[in-house]
Amino acid sequence: MKTPAFGYALDFHAGVETGSALIDTTVKASKGSAVATLPRYGIFRAVPQVHGLLQLSRFSIDESFAGRYVALTENTIVETADHTLYLKKIEGWKALSTLTNAFALDTQGNFNLSVTYKTGFAPPNYKRVNAVQAGLTIKY
Repeated sequence: MKTPAFGYALDFHAGVETGSALIDTTVKASKGSAVATLPRYGIFRAVPQVHGLLQLSRFSIDESFAGRYVALTENTIVETADHTLYLKKIEGWKALSTLTNAFALDTQGNFNLSVTYKTGFAPPNYKRVNAVQAGLTIKY
């Protein structure tokens, strides 16, 4: 099958994430003796998403953007550099953007060299993400 010379896609989605942390959880620091209790909490998030794709022969650019509105205050435990723990409350808008560039090594696109850049706040603990990943992607 011949690879198309040009292609694109643009789609929008909306969803809801809901649930609950059913019990209080004890969290231990990765190093040292610090211990903290993560209290139970409810989860309700509105999640609008935008996805775009542009393909030029074997080269593609793919962008996904997901915004999350944390409607109910959520709890997470944060560990500092000196391994102390503290409770952080999360609410409001949090977003994550993922941009992937890929080059297909074969005409079917089963093997790709890819570079991905992520920035934003990654659920479930919404730590700040600013990362680049590169590698070989295998699709089947």
